[in-house]
Amino acid sequence: LKSWTNIKALSVYETPGSPSSSWLCVGLRTDGTVVYTGSETFDAKELNRWSDIQAIGCSQDLIVGLKSDRTVVCIGNNKALKDILKEWSDICAIQVSDGQVLGLQTNGNVLSSDSASAVSQWDGKNVVRLADGPSGILADGTILTNDTNISGWNDVLDVTTNSWQSIGLKRD
Repeated sequence: LKSWTNIKALSVYETPGSPSSSWLCVGLRTDGTVVYTGSETFDAKELNRWSDIQAIGCSQDLIVGLKSDRTVVCIGNNKALKDILKEWSDICAIQVSDGQVLGLQTNGNVLSSDSASAVSQWDGKNVVRLADGPSGILADGTILTNDTNISGWNDVLDVTTNSWQSIGLKRD
């Protein structure tokens, strides 16, 4: 990883509980390019063509990038997901969790790559931030989620979760 210079953000994925787990670490450089290492294999030429990336996320067999023009790009073997994401526009934040991608639009609406997701119930709620879970955070710190471990939390700035714990950062 010595060649990883000028990194401003990281996204990490690991399949939990498996001795032959897959893992992935993605780095976003300050110049808007992306690097990765891990047990997953991606088309390096395609990833090297990415530029103007503002945010990244990853999951098993998936790397997602938010471009400065508010569109979303991804690399991986899921063609249907690629087709969904290339239709998205006006995205200001992304969240990737277990193969599902959420996109926060500048108007506060949230898009989901999973048509069965409960995110459709968030319409009109003016989400200001996306977090793990997947979760949406409203301006007053209320959490929108189906995760029973964190539903009902309020006055929250951020949340991170995994298969065994949930941690929230409160405003105070």
